[in-house]
Amino acid sequence: MNKNTNNMDFDTDVIIIGGGPVGLTTACALAHHGIAFRLFEQRHEPKPHSRANNLWARPQELLNSIGIRDALAEKSYRIKQVNTLLNGRPVDPVEVSEVPSPYNEVLYSGQDVIEKTLTEQIESKGAQIERGRKVIDFTQDKDGVTVTLATVSEDGEEKDIPHEHLKCRYLVGADGGDGFVRKALHLDFEPEYLPNRMNRQVDAKLKWRRSTDADQLWFFYYEKGFCGVLPVWGGYHRLFFLSDDTDIPDRDPTLEEIQIIARKVTEDDTLTLSDPIWLTHSRFRHGASSHYMKDRVIMVGDAGHVALPIGGQGMNSGLHDAVGIAWRLAMVLNDSAEPVVLESYDTER
Repeated sequence: MNKNTNNMDFDTDVIIIGGGPVGLTTACALAHHGIAFRLFEQRHEPKPHSRANNLWARPQELLNSIGIRDALAEKSYRIKQVNTLLNGRPVDPVEVSEVPSPYNEVLYSGQDVIEKTLTEQIESKGAQIERGRKVIDFTQDKDGVTVTLATVSEDGEEKDIPHEHLKCRYLVGADGGDGFVRKALHLDFEPEYLPNRMNRQVDAKLKWRRSTDADQLWFFYYEKGFCGVLPVWGGYHRLFFLSDDTDIPDRDPTLEEIQIIARKVTEDDTLTLSDPIWLTHSRFRHGASSHYMKDRVIMVGDAGHVALPIGGQGMNSGLHDAVGIAWRLAMVLNDSAEPVVLESYDTER
């Protein structure tokens, strides 16, 4: 997919900024449609940890349409049932598999696993992620976008190497909520934070009185809080606690702190956590740009919107963005549609 386009004035048809799951899916979708692209990511290595780790039915349908759903499913747990307790009392479980879709089981994996799988899919199509490359500027005219690239070290510092200038027909910003594309387009927004709430979570090995089978989820509603127990690829579980932040230190929790609150919320004194691979805390925020594109520069995923992460809303909606913009770009670049078709992406998303 790094071949030159039919128009020799361009280095490639589409340049993608950002090698997260949405940028990678955009690349896979463009490859599926036979569109030349280059994908630049400033990080030398993928981010670790599970982060967004689930795929719902509709994103799976979209991923299947570009031929990559099954590869992701191979390294995912299939969720069939959701169990909920309200102040310690169970309510009727929800059978997820009753969703009217060919892919009615929610896939739970890990964003690190998802990114690795998508990278393999890109490489199997003869393309690659160009790591250690940072897009620092772009300008656009009626025909295309000129992108300025710097080479960066592993700590993110720009190397003393001449900048490279490439021209593409369209630029896709998949550089996340803190990326520069949205700001450069003057489409930035101030996310709204969920007030007086903090999320604390851990990925660890779990032992408790309830089932640890990886085909179900557990949710606990308790006074001033909400807890989830979810499978993470590799035999781990994620426990998260979204609660009132009164008297909670604004830092990553310790394993002991998480275990204490977990035993209290689940009413299970046998609950034991071990071998943690990720302890973190965050404050939820959400918001969306007034537009997702400006002329020949387009935003996908968190570059255009920041979603509350419960349920994997950010990544799943970003996958809609990726697949939706790719077929539109393919139609326009193959002269099967007028550029106006791209405007429907902005309106839809």
